[in-house]
Amino acid sequence: MNTYKSFWMGGFEGADHVNGRQQPLDMVRDSGHLRQVDRHYGKLRRLGIQTVRESVGWRSVKPTVSSSYDFTRLRLRAAVATRYEIQIIWTLMHYGTPDGVSLLDDSFIDHFAEYAREAALVIKDYDEKPVINLINEISFLAWAVSQTDYMWPYQGRYEGAGGESARLGYQVKCRLVKAVLKGLEKVREVLPNARFLHVEPLLHVVAPADRPEQGSHRRAAGPVAVGRAWGPRWARTIGIAAERCQRQGPVGALRHGDKGGSTGR
Repeated sequence: MNTYKSFWMGGFEGADHVNGRQQPLDMVRDSGHLRQVDRHYGKLRRLGIQTVRESVGWRSVKPTVSSSYDFTRLRLRAAVATRYEIQIIWTLMHYGTPDGVSLLDDSFIDHFAEYAREAALVIKDYDEKPVINLINEISFLAWAVSQTDYMWPYQGRYEGAGGESARLGYQVKCRLVKAVLKGLEKVREVLPNARFLHVEPLLHVVAPADRPEQGSHRRAAGPVAVGRAWGPRWARTIGIAAERCQRQGPVGALRHGDKGGSTGR
């Protein structure tokens, strides 16, 4: 039996983190998808596409660590998908976390596991054998938190830290992997037939035309997230998100290729 209802998949941007300018993002809403989900799914169905990726959005359903969960938007999309016989691959965390939950603290692991279980309880009402991506692009997220100003409150804190930034990024990556492992167990308590998709970026770094000495390269990121850490029990389905970055200024400084609209997604 095929894991997915269709070979071609639709996807809707769902990032919900606070960006480096302290602007809270809610791409499911701001893109207009939430208002037009019925029309969007209808168009996909007419094209023969029956599988889509959607983001629940941890910060969107629980803005602060003390807030109650509100899965209204998940239920809305799940109900429309059921009507059109569309399969949703749910991403539980698309970069954002509730205020009061930090990627630099080990308490993140338990917070995420609790959230994963609560989300699974809602998803179960619509799909008893879902495909779930617990945390989107672990490697990109760990890098962004430790070495860039893309995400608040981590903005600029580690600029110029050199090897220390790399060590911190590895610590964040390991913490995210531990959260996924614990989240997997919690989801399986509710949905024993759930399957899991682990998505990591494939990077294509392009040197500016006037600075060829900076070099161009491609690499697959995230071996810790899809290799020995999970093993064959959990690493059944691995997805690659292709990203294109262009170097700006000194070596190592990158401008990401319009995150959220990158090629190959």
